[in-house]
Amino acid sequence: LTLTNVQASDAGTYVCKAKHNGEITEIPTTLVVTGAIPFFPQSPNSYMKFPKLDQAYSKFNFEITFRPERPDGLILYNGQRLSGGDYIALSLVEGFPQFRYSFGDQNGVLTPEKALSLGEWHTIRVNRVRTNGWMIVDDQDPVIFPPNQKFQGLNLEEELYLGSVPEFEHVPSAASEVRKGFVGCISRLVLQERDI
Repeated sequence: LTLTNVQASDAGTYVCKAKHNGEITEIPTTLVVTGAIPFFPQSPNSYMKFPKLDQAYSKFNFEITFRPERPDGLILYNGQRLSGGDYIALSLVEGFPQFRYSFGDQNGVLTPEKALSLGEWHTIRVNRVRTNGWMIVDDQDPVIFPPNQKFQGLNLEEELYLGSVPEFEHVPSAASEVRKGFVGCISRLVLQERDI
């Protein structure tokens, strides 16, 4: 069996069947595709769905490596409930990464000094422990959470979306300046120090 241009969707079980002198032999073979890098074209709307960011009430961290082809788009979103409540969101706005969050009644936006180059790989790391947190974009200086905030827990109940969301009507307007999905590749996602 030969498969050319293997895609992640080709993964599964294949059955090889052989006949000889009236005898039939069937051998199942499982194909596992690894190393495939998801591309999000946004025509049609394209995204991946994962379980919520777990155990994120008082601390969370994530790391994402991506190559953008357009300067605007929602990269990652996880919310508490449809159209409201707590959320975390990572977007590109005119080439600048924006991490937006809402914990209880505290909202914030973290943006680095420099825009990202299109067509190149970038890594963003976000970390929060109680009232302290930061975002690091590539080798730029960290952008820290505003000081003197009182602790508010992060409650996430919905799935985590990567690349876009099924419907932007369910994303609070404060979560992202852009109302379209990310166009490009995402090669790595680490949630709570677990490689997804």
